[in-house]
Amino acid sequence: MKLTSRLFAPMAAAALALTGCFQVDVNGKFMVYMIDQDEVGVTELYKVDYKTGEVQKLNDPLIEDGDVFAYVLGPKGKHVAYAATQDDTAILDLYCTDLKTGEVVKLTPPLAADEEVILDFAFDAKDKFVVFRTQTGVGPTEELWMADATTGDPVMLNDELVSGGNVTGFGIDPKGKYVVYSADQDLDEVFELYLVDLKTLEVSRLNPDLAIGGDVTSFAIDPKGRFVVYSADQDFDDTIELFAVDTKTGEDSRLDATLDQPVHTTAFVIDPKGKYVAFRGSSVFIVDIAGPIELFAAKLKDGSATKLTPDLDPGHAVGSFGFDRKGKFVAYLADQDTLDQTELYMTELKTGDNTRLNEPLENFAEVDSFEIDPKSKFVAYAADQDTDELFEVFATEIKTADVDKVNGSLVADGELGTYHFLPNGKSIVYSADQETDGVVELYATELASGDNIRLSGDMTDGGSLVGNLSPSFLVDPKGKRVVYSADQDTNDILEFYEVILKDGEVNKLNADYVPGGGSLN
Repeated sequence: MKLTSRLFAPMAAAALALTGCFQVDVNGKFMVYMIDQDEVGVTELYKVDYKTGEVQKLNDPLIEDGDVFAYVLGPKGKHVAYAATQDDTAILDLYCTDLKTGEVVKLTPPLAADEEVILDFAFDAKDKFVVFRTQTGVGPTEELWMADATTGDPVMLNDELVSGGNVTGFGIDPKGKYVVYSADQDLDEVFELYLVDLKTLEVSRLNPDLAIGGDVTSFAIDPKGRFVVYSADQDFDDTIELFAVDTKTGEDSRLDATLDQPVHTTAFVIDPKGKYVAFRGSSVFIVDIAGPIELFAAKLKDGSATKLTPDLDPGHAVGSFGFDRKGKFVAYLADQDTLDQTELYMTELKTGDNTRLNEPLENFAEVDSFEIDPKSKFVAYAADQDTDELFEVFATEIKTADVDKVNGSLVADGELGTYHFLPNGKSIVYSADQETDGVVELYATELASGDNIRLSGDMTDGGSLVGNLSPSFLVDPKGKRVVYSADQDTNDILEFYEVILKDGEVNKLNADYVPGGGSLN
């Protein structure tokens, strides 16, 4: 089996953004967007200052037929890295812009025609360097690099790869001391886990010898940088179990070892405090006979594990799950009580108490998704709780178990889009065609009062919030504004807007486009 993505390895910066996407600064000062603003069909990268409204182009001039393809905003708001055919249309390189000075440096090593940076790159947590993969040579070969965000000097991180070997993913230590990567470095098609010390560039393998046919399938670094958690069929081929390796001592432990039965793991998440790992799976003895898929948690410090769900009947399964920010409980979706009816539950890590969070559902209903508020007081969820196939958003107060509908009444055939808490946890922002079928707009509801208001500006005929390849809106981390994309002023022309939450003022953020720019067609 081949590891093709870093499913559980969080990037140190914002997620990769593609054409039509935007990202917001963590300090609440600006946003970055990509669009063909100055020349039709030529995608470039821009920054707009909230306070002054000044728009700045972030990429250097492009060669004829050149384009910016993707970018990542640094976590401190100091740099942006972008992939572009800036100097040669046959070569996709990686560049970095200093957002204070506007200076641009190339990060990739010299590449030949048809070689490229892979659209998988990230900043370290301090915004000092960028880690990225390239695809070069015959094969081609995928290798791992690091470059200083200011000087652009690239350094290869992986050891020499066996013929046919590739680096398939990476994760960056939160403290910026090491990088972990997955690769079939020593034996072709045997994917293992490696750590490179960024001070010495020494590489060491993290996993012990694997069973014949075994691979590391996914991994993540804990928020404190002490442990690397990974799943692998390490002991028996096709039996994926969960392991943790101490980066200081090199000690490797199996995280299901204290359970009654080993667990074939299908997903895992590390809590924000770095104390627990929650993982989903089924007993290795019943994987092939539709046994229940249950939820477990293990302490990283000592490896002791416990089951978070009650015993589930065969055929029942846990879906998505996540920790609250304080690391006190895990919320999850499962058809725990009724087969094929997904509901929302939480388990307190300290007491083991298990609670259903949604109101009792009719036979037709199910919970589709959920989000935990930043203060760990509410859990919001989407469900067709009141009307079959009409998904709406509800919020459960954890302390009282009170459940309230968040959205306003939806027009006939209206649908809920996405929803997010504001940073203070007191309101929920959501998109929906609430007032006019087919016209998606932005709304907010204050949880204490239930007051519901529209946030987005008046839409032109045919206008609507548009997600394109990204969410249609993002909440400013400081909680002062919501930024959204829509063809609000001109039908089929994607533009970017902010709504100031204090007074409801709506402003267009992008500069004027050249005629034909920003077209959704």
